[in-house]
Amino acid sequence: MTILSEMWRWSPGTPEAVVKKLSQDFADVVRNKDFAEKNLIQVGLTPVGSSPEELRQRIARDVTAVAEFVRSAGIKPE
Repeated sequence: MTILSEMWRWSPGTPEAVVKKLSQDFADVVRNKDFAEKNLIQVGLTPVGSSPEELRQRIARDVTAVAEFVRSAGIKPE
């Protein structure tokens, strides 16, 4: 099972150039082996560092998969 944590949430209306720059900088940090080992891997996280579009696609896939699981398991909100 994969658990996705969105580390950054951009405010609506943030200019695309700003989103791309911040996302790239964040991905660079996450991909740094020393940083990843000391701050992510040791606590059980798997660093990925992807683009905003890849994150949107991943979230869409995960929402679909979880919704199907909930339906098939007959889970109902209380």
